[in-house]
Amino acid sequence: MKGLNKNYIIIGALVVVVAVGAYIYLNRSGSQSDQLLSSATSTTDGLDTNLLAALRSLQVIRLDSSIFSSPVWASLNDFSQPLPPEPAGRPDPFAPIGSSTPSR
Repeated sequence: MKGLNKNYIIIGALVVVVAVGAYIYLNRSGSQSDQLLSSATSTTDGLDTNLLAALRSLQVIRLDSSIFSSPVWASLNDFSQPLPPEPAGRPDPFAPIGSSTPSR
């Protein structure tokens, strides 16, 4: 009996130590995530500026349409094949199986 009580005391102390450690770790990491959030919001202004600069550079791009009148373009062949029509599925795929009308 005496050894059994000793084991309960040791297990209880370990549970308390783990709980206190987890509490300290979670509180410390929470403050770091707050810092990350504040730094992330401050860097979005730079990202917005970079995005706007990229969009402005895209507006300047001009495509040369002379490629469409070249003999190489005209010699290209279309090897696509038409897709056969497939039968339509059920009118309401979420209706119970066996019912022909949607349930409401």
